[in-house]
Amino acid sequence: MVLKIEKAIWFLSLLVVTAVFLYTYASLPETVVLLDRLPPVSVSREEFFYSMMVVLALVNTIAVVARRIFSPSASAFLTWLHGLLVCLNVFFVIALSYVILYNSLEKFDYARLGAVVYGSVLLIVFWALAWPAFLLYKNFSAKEPV
Repeated sequence: MVLKIEKAIWFLSLLVVTAVFLYTYASLPETVVLLDRLPPVSVSREEFFYSMMVVLALVNTIAVVARRIFSPSASAFLTWLHGLLVCLNVFFVIALSYVILYNSLEKFDYARLGAVVYGSVLLIVFWALAWPAFLLYKNFSAKEPV
């Protein structure tokens, strides 16, 4: 039951990241500035679109491939994996929003947005570490007391 809910949340996050991705592509200028250094790191809008499309497709096809590889008895792992993909999709939404905001002509204090970006990265790290912690807990709690 939890796996079905997690699949639905993952699919919803996939729809959201796709919508934000298409909105970002439509709103970007011809040259997308990624880092404002000397010289600035920039790519064309099409290069950014296709490279992000490949990254999003590769990351989200992991869920489909994992369902084919693992048996239904591995539902705990599949639930964790779908949760990790949701966390990655949240990061992609925040990163794409940051890119569109950075390339707009509006004046914005980007220092305030850093906490949100780092928070999404910490969410990914915490969720990735949750699986080994769960396995350790399951391993120690399964042993009989001496």
